[in-house]
Amino acid sequence: MLLRGRLLSCGCLRERHGHNRRGKRTQTYGVWVNMRTRCYGPASRDYKDYGARGITVCDRWRDSFENFLADMGECPEGKSIDRRDNDGPYDPNNCYWASAVEQANNKRRTVFVEFRGERIAVALLAARFGIPSPALYERIVRYGWSTEEAVAAPVTAKIKLTDDQVAMIRIDPRSGRIIAADFGISQSYVSHIKAGRERRKQRR
Repeated sequence: MLLRGRLLSCGCLRERHGHNRRGKRTQTYGVWVNMRTRCYGPASRDYKDYGARGITVCDRWRDSFENFLADMGECPEGKSIDRRDNDGPYDPNNCYWASAVEQANNKRRTVFVEFRGERIAVALLAARFGIPSPALYERIVRYGWSTEEAVAAPVTAKIKLTDDQVAMIRIDPRSGRIIAADFGISQSYVSHIKAGRERRKQRR
């Protein structure tokens, strides 16, 4: 039931499923409520990315938490609901419990790369190799490194260059990409140094 832009209970509060006892929602019940809200509640901040795009909840789930629970089971720890087809509905054939990394790999704006014969999201590749996702994105997308180079180059949490290192970088004739890989810094930092705008410490 929808009233003034908010989704109200359609009767599940009176059911004895035990997932909303005295207002204490379980994670699974919260997922079901939020799923319906972003699809049918215009006041929801997420409505523009779901209901406004035509994303719907199947009839079997829309008004019955019990059916949703029977089809999906309890929400596993650390996971949330996701859709295999981002343009498709919430229904038993299109939904699964996904981790945060899996969801990042399935977003409409996800950037994919080819790595050893596999099409994979930059965020998932970064997690696999323990590299900060922004750093890997910068290497591959912004500076054009190959995926092999990008995952192999060392990543240092904090870089502090000596005066001698700064001087060496300024006169180094090699490309910014090679210099950056040698010193464990970003290409933009190399550019700053060569332009005389170096910062002594950089996080990557």
